[in-house]
Amino acid sequence: PYAYRAVGPRGRTSSCMLEEVLDTLELQGEEDETEEEERVLELAKTLYEQAEHGSVLVSVIGKMQNELFHARQDLQKLVAISDREMLAHHQDRVKWLENRIEQVLLLHRQSVLDWKRSKAASTTNSSRSMGSD
Repeated sequence: PYAYRAVGPRGRTSSCMLEEVLDTLELQGEEDETEEEERVLELAKTLYEQAEHGSVLVSVIGKMQNELFHARQDLQKLVAISDREMLAHHQDRVKWLENRIEQVLLLHRQSVLDWKRSKAASTTNSSRSMGSD
């Protein structure tokens, strides 16, 4: 029932503030489009996308950890009453949730590493093309 969101000054969410920055940069870009402004605009868009992705990730992991917490509580209750059939089911549930959280975090880590590699490759390619001009 709890939503995770980053709140900035005066209760605005970080995505709201990023949208305002993007709007401002886009307006400035229309007036005088230079390469520097385009790079700043692209950086702002990238940061916005990363913030949105991070926000979703935090929400998903939070919900999964909450579910894991309740699964562990159920498991402790079953240990106390010695219900072997239900105990095995809930042990499998706890293991599955732990593994799933780990998989989600590993996928996120891999996507961040892939993004960094692609960013480094594009930076290298753009510096090479500038040098050849």
